[in-house]
Parts: sequence; C-alpha cells; structure tokens
Amino acid sequence: SPLNDHAAVKELIQGVSGVFFDLAEANYPFESTYITSAVGPGYYPLPAWPLRVACANGLESDHEVTIDGDKTSVSYTVNAAAVDSDGAEGVTVSVEWG
Repeated sequence: SPLNDHAAVKELIQGVSGVFFDLAEANYPFESTYITSAVGPGYYPLPAWPLRVACANGLESDHEVTIDGDKTSVSYTVNAAAVDSDGAEGVTVSVEWG
C-alpha cells in the first residue's frame, strides 16, 4: 500500500537504514554472531564481510529506482518498481521541503 504520511516514510527509512548499520557494525573478515545475538532472536552467524556478501547478492543493482525532480531544493519523487513475482506495487516517496 502507498506510504501516505511522514510517519510511514520515516519508519521505512529507519528500518532499512538499521539493517545497513547492523551490517556495517558487524563487517568483520570472519563469521560472527556479534550483532545477530545482540539484536536478533538468537544464534545466526553473519558471513565474513557481510556487506560485501549483501552487495554480491543483489544490493549493487539499482532495482529500478528512479529519482525525479530537483534534489538541491529538496523537491523530488523517488520511485521504486515492483520487485517481487506476485505483482506487488512499487513504492513512491515524494519529498517537498520548499
């Protein structure tokens, strides 16, 4: 469903950035459960260099994300196309801080 309010957009951004923060904090050259034991539901070892593994498994793609508008004046729209096989709709976030 569309993100219709700032609280929903903020929650989405915080959730996604939290994952990247955790991966960055656990970015060791060896397998580790340091982060997953602290914030997760149990013993789930991350591989060595988990950020590299994430990027090698699809995060290097733009996933059909486009940005339209003027980012310098903070007036733009970010569109992400559907990414699953069930035909789920993409995400659109409009920002207007004029």
